Amino acid sequence: MLIKDIKTGDQVQIVYKGSATQGPYLTRVEVVESDKTILIHAPLDKGKRIRLVERNVYGLRFISGEAQVNFDAKFMEHERVEGFEMLRFFLVSDGEKVQRRNAFRFICSIPVTFNVVADSGEQSTRTEGVVRDLSSGGIKMITTISIPQGSLLRIDLFLDDDYVMAFGHVLMTKHTPENVKYPYQYGIRFEVLPESDEERIVRYVYNEQRKLLKRPQKTLFRYGKR
Repeated sequence: MLIKDIKTGDQVQIVYKGSATQGPYLTRVEVVESDKTILIHAPLDKGKRIRLVERNVYGLRFISGEAQVNFDAKFMEHERVEGFEMLRFFLVSDGEKVQRRNAFRFICSIPVTFNVVADSGEQSTRTEGVVRDLSSGGIKMITTISIPQGSLLRIDLFLDDDYVMAFGHVLMTKHTPENVKYPYQYGIRFEVLPESDEERIVRYVYNEQRKLLKRPQKTLFRYGKR
């Protein structure tokens, strides 16, 4: 069973199924209690512990070694143990193992520039935007201009000391007029990237996720490790 791949200290992301406005939240595994139940630390959102709805089903995405394992899991209860807020889940799916390079998307705010590429190959004037989430498979971006769904973009990403130039198609469009500065939001899927560029994005996402987890967090050994 794939649950046997999960161990104390592994990173896990809680995903609100069917919600584009909540989460995902990154935290870590406390202990695998059985083949069906797992205890994880309650993550923070703006300095406060998140509260989940009992009996609701959430997505759990685990990074264990070089693998990512995904489960659907029913949230059972909040529990406070030795001063730490914990969340207990009951797994309701058999789990799915996916490639590490398609792991967590990273919620972020990264300046980006892009050009719209016409069928003729001609590129529009370079436009600025902000990446709101990032993975090696694509980005969610907000910007100032309206772009038709299906358009091809050339995207210039600056990730700390790394640079990635990618092409991607617009799969999702959303107009958000309440965002006066950047009223348009797009979901963009990258075309095939060179392996070296995928590695740059994966490394950046992984390093940024690790920074979020660097706050001290005690492990409760009385539960025992699997």
